[in-house]
Amino acid sequence: SAKVAEATKTTESAKSEVKSSSAGKFGLQCGAFNDRAKAEALQAKLAMTGLNARITESGKWNRVLVGPIGDRPATANVQKQAASITSCVIIGM
Repeated sequence: SAKVAEATKTTESAKSEVKSSSAGKFGLQCGAFNDRAKAEALQAKLAMTGLNARITESGKWNRVLVGPIGDRPATANVQKQAASITSCVIIGM
């Protein structure tokens, strides 16, 4: 339950960063797959680290996205957190 409380606290602080940011909205793209199952597997791994990842479908591609997060420095911090799972690129949202 301590991990759940910590994840909730992290999520709440990320939400407040999004609300207070006026520098633009950035997020992460952590993968793009033809196979939906691979996208879902990556989404699950990211969720285990406390990141709220989602899958968007565009044609045959399933993109795994995190965000919007807020300004670029906050997004870079989340990118470092995701680096233990996969390499993500910062994108505008």
